[in-house]
Amino acid sequence: MLDLETATGENGGTERLQNPTSDSATAGALAMRVSRFERSVKQLAPADSVALAAETETLPQNIGVLVVLDPSDAPEFGFEALVRALEGRVERVPVYTHRILEMPFGLDHAYLVADPAFDVRQHLHRSRVPAPGGLRELTELASRLFAPCLDRSRPLWEMWFLDGLADGRVALLYKVHHCLADGVALTGLAQLLFDLSAKPAADRPRDVPQLADRDEGPLSDADLWLRAAENTLQRPLELARVGLSLLRQQVAGATEPRDDAPRTPLQVPATVFNGRVAAGRGYSCARVPFADVRALREHFDVTVNDVLLALASGAVRYYLASRGELPDGELVVSVPVSERSTSHEFTTDNQLTHTTVAFGTHLADPAARLRHIHESAAAGKRRARTRDVNVLSSVGRILAPGAVQWLMRLAAPLGGDLPLPVNLTVSSLRATPFPLYVAGARLEHVYPMTVLQPTQGLGITAVSYVDTVYFGFTHTPELLPDPWVLAEGVEKSLSELLTTRSAARRRRPAD
Repeated sequence: MLDLETATGENGGTERLQNPTSDSATAGALAMRVSRFERSVKQLAPADSVALAAETETLPQNIGVLVVLDPSDAPEFGFEALVRALEGRVERVPVYTHRILEMPFGLDHAYLVADPAFDVRQHLHRSRVPAPGGLRELTELASRLFAPCLDRSRPLWEMWFLDGLADGRVALLYKVHHCLADGVALTGLAQLLFDLSAKPAADRPRDVPQLADRDEGPLSDADLWLRAAENTLQRPLELARVGLSLLRQQVAGATEPRDDAPRTPLQVPATVFNGRVAAGRGYSCARVPFADVRALREHFDVTVNDVLLALASGAVRYYLASRGELPDGELVVSVPVSERSTSHEFTTDNQLTHTTVAFGTHLADPAARLRHIHESAAAGKRRARTRDVNVLSSVGRILAPGAVQWLMRLAAPLGGDLPLPVNLTVSSLRATPFPLYVAGARLEHVYPMTVLQPTQGLGITAVSYVDTVYFGFTHTPELLPDPWVLAEGVEKSLSELLTTRSAARRRRPAD
């Protein structure tokens, strides 16, 4: 493991890790002192509360992005320039300046409380990429810095300044707890932190979202306990509501076609990366031209997300086949679906539901695989739109955070013995079609990093930025040897689909 004191380097500090499940006495003391802050607070939404409570040392709930900057046109760029650029911005975004306040014994959802001791320099660290400073050395360092749980005594984010790249470029690792933001919110927060030009002007284009988070105002100790009692009394009612909703869905499904029904756990084949997830993290990545993705979308009459799923499927199929471990059965993936409105304003809480998609890994023909994924994804979206139960939000309303923590601790030793509802999670995001800048340095590449789920030692995220799509493969090294074969698989999958498209276009005049 990485020596974090050495990794912190020139900022003069050391990274202090804290057990993600704070003991109840400390949590109780914090809760009883909330009135002393005399600051506004905001209670976590149920889905965010689940993300916080589900965290363990082996399943840290961090999401993030590794960006590579080109400072060639910014002679003043450096660590101190980064600090100055961020100092005046983070204080305008509550999730960066508020820390977690947990209720005693996990009786109710935690709160975000303004941190009177907030100092942006406590969240900005620096390290140096080992020689020769290539992409693999960068991702190895970044994955080790990404893995540990964030310190809950401070606002749950941090940024690492990583120099030493061979070509003179600099990287930033931007890491946020999942209870503060989902992937869509993370890209919005990045746009609020970074600039739209090397010399930022006052005007901002309409594409940049505006933060709509609002604090609830000061709450006393009595207010906290009263709300905890109210939420506790609501839990049996929420359980009844969710049960009735699920029953209605089952009754409706019995009288409707079941072609798009999600697969049962017994139908999902296990793979090498399905098992007990360990604490460490590994990372590999790939990038492809967005123009090629759009060309495939138009030719096959599918969506961009369908193409990205097909590229991810091709990469996983290539990886498993190269090891002689490609199962006869088809893999199944969980795909997040955003529930956000199209409003220009956004909030930083999690607004996601999930649907299952057949991954097409059993199909050798890349075009047939893409069409198969398109049909399954369309059916999954229909299920997500008609479903009136959001699983994460419902779990947060039914179970107190303490109960979620207890269940995660109970399930952790079981690892690969747990039922396998899906093989992995695959998500895709759109960042910005225009370049972003940090202290004058241009963001050149954007590689996404994600959280892993129990029994899922691999998570895939695709992010489109300017004219490129970036694939990130977050994994646990014990379950996924040779992760760069996945990156090769993305390129191979894209090449196969483009070849199929070219062959079809050549045949078209004869038809």
